[in-house]
Amino acid sequence: MGWMKYVLAVFLSLSLLSVSMVRSQDVDDQCPINNTTGLITACNSLLYGEDSSSCCSRLQGLTPDQAGSCIINDIHSQISTVPPELEFYITGLTDITVNYCELNA
Repeated sequence: MGWMKYVLAVFLSLSLLSVSMVRSQDVDDQCPINNTTGLITACNSLLYGEDSSSCCSRLQGLTPDQAGSCIINDIHSQISTVPPELEFYITGLTDITVNYCELNA
């Protein structure tokens, strides 16, 4: 009976591994832009009512989830650890960008 708990542990580990591998291959929400450098600066201008053509032009053809992923990728490339108090700002910027640039799902 003692060996059953080891078999169960191995089975659960393999199940979790397969689920994580499947989720990592879900590319629908991933940013397809290779270089997101400067994207947050361009899209940040939306919050101040400034020209946003450089932001929207880089995001054209993306789904809202992909655009959000691209914005978050650029933020993480500049800030290694995003403080929790910035999460509200990031969500707001992403929502404003998606709406302003008229990105369709």
